[in-house]
Amino acid sequence: MSSRKIAAVVWARHEARTEAFAERLEAKLYNISVLKDKRPYLVPIRYPIQWFQTWHVLFRDKPDLVFVTNSPPIAGLCVMVYKWLTKLPFVLDNHGPSLYNAKWGWTLPLQRFTSRFADLNTICSHQEKFKTLFESWGSKAMLIANPPKQLSAELLQQSAQTTEKHFTYVGTFGSDEPVEIILEAAKQFPDYTFSILGNTSLANPEWLKDPPANVKFTGYLRKDEYWGQLARARAVIVLTTHDNSLSGAAQDALFINKPIIISDQSALREYFTGGTLFIDHTPESLQTAIETLLADEGRYKQEIRELNERVKTKWAEAFELLQTKINTIIRKN
Repeated sequence: MSSRKIAAVVWARHEARTEAFAERLEAKLYNISVLKDKRPYLVPIRYPIQWFQTWHVLFRDKPDLVFVTNSPPIAGLCVMVYKWLTKLPFVLDNHGPSLYNAKWGWTLPLQRFTSRFADLNTICSHQEKFKTLFESWGSKAMLIANPPKQLSAELLQQSAQTTEKHFTYVGTFGSDEPVEIILEAAKQFPDYTFSILGNTSLANPEWLKDPPANVKFTGYLRKDEYWGQLARARAVIVLTTHDNSLSGAAQDALFINKPIIISDQSALREYFTGGTLFIDHTPESLQTAIETLLADEGRYKQEIRELNERVKTKWAEAFELLQTKINTIIRKN
């Protein structure tokens, strides 16, 4: 057990990346969250409360360093101001959507300002252009993708041995997800089932009204149910129109050694270099990808296992560098 005291702070009830980093950094995790309702007009109430809750735990526990998730960007600002008062160093963990999503576009000047005072910025990406962006702001930055999931041997064995005629789509029913092409393509594979994961209250009602008989909307699945669903699939389907998105769902498929059918976006092509079929957003393209996979399934399974090993090795190297940088920051302070 390390003698250093790190606080991992995220303004959310659950956030998988922060939780994973807290575990690996042997940090104490603080989920700072109030007023579960996410209606925008509650923000002026919610953010000040979370600000003072964050300061309360930091003043109380006096860590050596804070690892804070920059989503929302006000959380990073909160810790930055705390640094001004106490000289406490902090690492700002930046997620891609905060940089390119229209929802947070107006905060880019704030993010640029905050990042310059961070002792280090970690960026959830493999794309050098984001590191270059931060460095152009005068900020110290490094790229480190989501930590590999630590899955049981039993689950991985189940995934490897599945013979079910089944495909799984993972998404959130966001505006960037053309789910309708799955409904159309599924009609061409009546002997296969297609499970569509995600909170159905956010789905287009037209999709739910009369789906093909072999399509099932599962609702939002957690933990064992979620991983079991992925393990039973022949492949995982992920769709997005965002060019800069490094899909967490596709990474989950990778970590469980499952071939992936995914949108043809440049960021995804750069990362998923094996075991993956890229499609445009038409039912015909998805149908062709499924037929191609089934015709040469062994190849895609082997490629995804090899890619998984490469990704894990690269991530371990990046994490070792992060550990070194954090230890240096703490020693200097």
